[in-house]
Amino acid sequence: MQNNCILTQNSWNEGAPAGYTANAALYDQLVRDGDLGTAGAQPVTVDFSAGNSGTAGLTQPHEAKNIVSVANSYNWRSGTGVPGSGNIATVSGSSSRGPCEDGRICPYITAVGTNVVSAADSRGGSCSTPHPPGSIIHGVCSGTSMSTPQVSGATALVEQWWRAHNTGASPSPAMRKAMLINGARDLGTADIPNSVEGL
Repeated sequence: MQNNCILTQNSWNEGAPAGYTANAALYDQLVRDGDLGTAGAQPVTVDFSAGNSGTAGLTQPHEAKNIVSVANSYNWRSGTGVPGSGNIATVSGSSSRGPCEDGRICPYITAVGTNVVSAADSRGGSCSTPHPPGSIIHGVCSGTSMSTPQVSGATALVEQWWRAHNTGASPSPAMRKAMLINGARDLGTADIPNSVEGL
């Protein structure tokens, strides 16, 4: 990756759940070498939304093994009519669930992604409810596309902490992922790892 990039944040998918696809394998390779056209390895953390397919599974290519796939929990923000609002310890019903088709636990981690204030969609749709009321630039949005940027922010903080304690050196993508997962709290009943909220 160029300019010493340490992570990419991805909130998109390539279609319905289909297991470990060729592009999932490609993303596993890109984590180890983010710029396949340049000599040497350029490791990069790939944070990916798990998808919004509920119990149908993770959308493509989110069953990759080396990425950080992110589920969506409810938010403390209430009064918007979204079921579960106010209970941050509950994973949204729309959040894609595992396990992966080969039996691995996925997604890997959960962050708040319901009723998140983001850029408004002026064309209508899921992000068109103004917040605060009357705003023309901000709207309330929900989904794993909203939870994943929060994990990317945490990834950057992990990087900053690691460099401060390791003479400026960066951790590997595997170490960043391990620190994110091991630094997370269990939601609701203590039952991780599981294929709803992660490892």
